[in-house]
Amino acid sequence: MKIVQVLNNNVAVVEDHGGRPEIVMGTGLAFGKKKGDAVEDKKVEATFKMHDEHAVDDLSTLLKDVPADFIEASYSLIEQSQEKYDFAVEGYLYVTLTMHLYSAYQRLKEGRYRANNSLPDLSDKYPEAYEIADEFLSGFKERLRVDFPASECDSIALHFINAHGDQASQAEPVDRLNEQILAIVSDVLRKK
Repeated sequence: MKIVQVLNNNVAVVEDHGGRPEIVMGTGLAFGKKKGDAVEDKKVEATFKMHDEHAVDDLSTLLKDVPADFIEASYSLIEQSQEKYDFAVEGYLYVTLTMHLYSAYQRLKEGRYRANNSLPDLSDKYPEAYEIADEFLSGFKERLRVDFPASECDSIALHFINAHGDQASQAEPVDRLNEQILAIVSDVLRKK
């Protein structure tokens, strides 16, 4: 793999053997390297495949704010859910869900976490998204020892529901869901 861009000493954008961009991470794998240099395979601890043209920029931005192990866990769990459930998602989910979870983690760590009780329970309509969300919470607990409250399941499921792509069968329910969420947010804002 050849380096396309060094992001820091431990992270670089590379081209895979098919010429597609990937981000690789590992202790010191990009130290002293520059564009065109080879990456030692044995130093690669994590690889993020880029699913669309904006993903490299999105992940580069994310890496500035979120620890690499957090990103790796989130991306890996998203990939696993797509494979296990054949649940295709739009590429933006990788960034939005990771940022959401990291923000929730920071609030949890600082004792400022509050459950979002205004989200509707959609588990009957979207059982697969809720099963994925539940596995996501278990995955974070297992991999990073982050024990999110059960209330995060609704938020994670909602991220997956919204990112489930533009399938015709999904368009109408997601539109109704977005209308419900907008009504709840409007109601909350009126009460303030």
